[in-house]
Amino acid sequence: MLPEALKKLVHELSKLPGVGPRGAERIALHLITDGRPSAGTLAQAVETALEEVGFCGVCGALAKAGEDCEVCANPTRDKARMCIVEKPLDAVAVERSGVFDGVYHVLGGVLSPIEGVTPDDLRIPELLMRIRENGVTEVIVATNPSAEGDVTASYLAAELRPLGVRATRLARGLPSGGQVDYADSDTLEMAMANRFEL
Repeated sequence: MLPEALKKLVHELSKLPGVGPRGAERIALHLITDGRPSAGTLAQAVETALEEVGFCGVCGALAKAGEDCEVCANPTRDKARMCIVEKPLDAVAVERSGVFDGVYHVLGGVLSPIEGVTPDDLRIPELLMRIRENGVTEVIVATNPSAEGDVTASYLAAELRPLGVRATRLARGLPSGGQVDYADSDTLEMAMANRFEL
C-alpha cells in the first residue's frame, strides 16, 4: 500500500542504529504528513553535519572538520592521563559524566579475530606514539565489557607494560539503583569480583 518512494525512505531509515522497520515507517510517515518544511530542515541539518563535523586529528573524537576537538585544544586538560575508548560517542559519554579531566584516544573499534579486526585496523600505533611523546603516566581502558572489549584491553595492557604506564580498566558490576534479583550471572560475577571494603 505504500508508494515506492516511501518504501525506499522507510528502508533507508531502518538502516539507522536503533530504528527498526516500524519506527522507520513512523518517521517516514511523519516527514511526509508534516510537510516539506520539516523534511527540508532535517535534510539540511544532515547535510550541514556531514560537511562540518569530522574527527580530531589527535585523538579521533568528534570535532569541527579540520580542527582538533575541544578536549585536545584545551590547555588545562591533564595530558598525563588518557582514557581509551572504542568509539567517538564513548568519549562523549565519559566527558558528559564530568568525572575525567584528562585526554581521550578513540581506537575506532575493538579487536575481533572472528571478524578479522586486528591491531593494524585500529588506532593503536597512534596511541602508543602519543603515550611516548606526551609523557602519559596513566591510561584508563574504557572499552565495553564484552569479549572483544576484554581482548582489546588485555592486548593494550601487554603493549603498555613495557612503557611503564599505569593501566587501569573501568570497574564493572551492578548499576546504581539496580536490583540484585534482576542482575544476570555475568553482572553478579563482576560485581562480586570488583567489591570493595566498607
